[in-house]
Amino acid sequence: MMDRKIFNVNAILLTFLIIFVVLAVLQRGTILIWSFSSKQYLIQDFIPQLMGAKIIADGRGNELYDLSVQEYYQKEVFENSALKFLLPFRNLPFGALVYFPFLLLDVKTGFLLFVLISVVVLGILAGIFLRVFSRDYWAFLIMSLGYAPVFLTLSLGQFSIVLLLIISGILYCVHSKRYFYAGMFSSLLLLKFNYLLLLPLFMTTLDISAIRKFLKGLVPSLLLLMLMNFMISGRALLGYPEFLMTTESEAYGTFSGHIFSSESLTGKFFGEGVGFYIKIPLYLAFLGVLYLLRNKADTLNLWMASIYMFLFLSPHIQIQDLSITLLPMLYLFKRRKESANLFALVLIYVTTGIFWGKTVGLNPLLLLAAASYFLLLSSKINKSAREGFI
Repeated sequence: MMDRKIFNVNAILLTFLIIFVVLAVLQRGTILIWSFSSKQYLIQDFIPQLMGAKIIADGRGNELYDLSVQEYYQKEVFENSALKFLLPFRNLPFGALVYFPFLLLDVKTGFLLFVLISVVVLGILAGIFLRVFSRDYWAFLIMSLGYAPVFLTLSLGQFSIVLLLIISGILYCVHSKRYFYAGMFSSLLLLKFNYLLLLPLFMTTLDISAIRKFLKGLVPSLLLLMLMNFMISGRALLGYPEFLMTTESEAYGTFSGHIFSSESLTGKFFGEGVGFYIKIPLYLAFLGVLYLLRNKADTLNLWMASIYMFLFLSPHIQIQDLSITLLPMLYLFKRRKESANLFALVLIYVTTGIFWGKTVGLNPLLLLAAASYFLLLSSKINKSAREGFI
């Protein structure tokens, strides 16, 4: 009788998820086609990314973080842009290299190609985990396309899918005990440097020998990429922190309702600037929790909790950054026979799109709840249970 009830609950949840995903894919696809046909891509993040690449290509990397130079390029070089305010390029110079090939094309063709490449990368990711999903390969790929963060990534021309691929590579290498290569992969997180905050969380779950191998791959690769940044922009990088603080405002396209990290929560209840002093002890406390659980809990659950906790505590996390949570959802999808996991999957998948832009200050609670769920889950699963995930 109990098995039948569990089956019924799972069947209802799975049916709801399928209907929601199908409707989401249709809606996202329609919006994306409309966005393309109505030239909405001219007011999206694809323009500032191209702008950063163009400034560097023109040999002006030392002026990359000069707001007047960026404004000139947005208005004059990309004159078709319909942006009414400066939407700045905020990544390190290294991040602009991703967009170099698209400078050879007009903006419309470049944007379309970028979207297609991102979808192909999603397909590759699903292929990497083919033996995990077996016949569920297409189900997960379709789920990915209906997921709000992935849709926003595609429609904005962001490269969060690339970051998802990098993090997947890191976890795959760690799981297969190729720690040196995991370290090398990790250096690529410099594409968005705040993602480096993930690494201490991941490393805390490893033993000393693994950490040494990891660092041997990470440190030289990271230094090489930093050298590349300095070669491109030189002394301009010294003003980069001030540039980030200046442009972290609604005047430059950062809206508090779109922020998912804890700063929107602390800003709502305690005022601006307080969040920084709360994040540090929370981050250190979470490191301590991971250290205490590393030999007692399922490592994969700790990694999944770390992804959500990183997003909760990291600065400037917007909905497109949540594309990396496809990994935790993949983990839950694999274990969907348990009603609690399937319910958590449905809840996270559905509410992520609902929370965006409509619940100022409350967005981070979703991330905190998800991180807490994986921590609770980790204490219930023996470490040997992780075999077969990757």
